[in-house]
Amino acid sequence: MDLSRLSELKKKWSMAVEFGSAFDYHIAHVWLPVRDELFDAQVLDEEIKEIDKEAIKKAIKENSDRPYQRDHEELTRWWWHLEKIASGEYPAELLPEYLREIYLKAIGGDF
Repeated sequence: MDLSRLSELKKKWSMAVEFGSAFDYHIAHVWLPVRDELFDAQVLDEEIKEIDKEAIKKAIKENSDRPYQRDHEELTRWWWHLEKIASGEYPAELLPEYLREIYLKAIGGDF
């Protein structure tokens, strides 16, 4: 993946989390494929990890919705299951290690 595309995807993922688009029933399905593309390209740097951590916290704080017509996504793609994360139903063992502790603390109310 070229650096220009990587920068664009990081910016889009960051915006989707920051502005809540990743958590909204009606528009999440437009934004979450950005995280798919990063995952499929096997790109995971500290910047993406920090955005992911914020996504977990915000999903819980904002009580994330299930994305419109996307309940068929694999559980290993946690970003498609933010509503399960928000409710505490998501299996912690399926989250990447860098997100597990944050998830477990956040569902306990410790943000």
